[in-house]
Amino acid sequence: MKTIAVVIFSLWLINNSIFSQGKLEVDIGAGYFEAVSLKIKYGSKFQFGVCQGFFTGSPIWLTGVEGYYHFSGESKYTEQPTFYAMAGLSSTLFSNSYGRFEKIFIYPRIGRAINFSERFGANIDIGIGLFLDKDIKDSDGYLPMLTPSFGIHLFVRI
Repeated sequence: MKTIAVVIFSLWLINNSIFSQGKLEVDIGAGYFEAVSLKIKYGSKFQFGVCQGFFTGSPIWLTGVEGYYHFSGESKYTEQPTFYAMAGLSSTLFSNSYGRFEKIFIYPRIGRAINFSERFGANIDIGIGLFLDKDIKDSDGYLPMLTPSFGIHLFVRI
């Protein structure tokens, strides 16, 4: 029984790796509030991703999930539309200086993918963010604050 399960799992893995060519994207860049961040996304027209911000000088390391919808524009390198709408939700989940969910950032953006080749390019996006801060003294809950939100990331498709 274990052998059959291993064979089925191996065939499934091989099948998915063949069809996932170009659907896995790794980004590195900077943004406000992501700071310097690493993103891993999966998909083509619809993408789902995770984001981890790193910034040595800042105690806020945000961890987030993001969704992308590519809706318009053409590129000679890929069939994926170049313009996209995205929505992200990040928090201080793994931050060294803050408690879990002490700071939350919700950021809808609109952006454009600039393809340098079939595998390499850059994503540039801008929007508005809602920053929820529970660290403020004399606050019973989260203190909301609207702020600009933007990001620029280089990507490679695997």
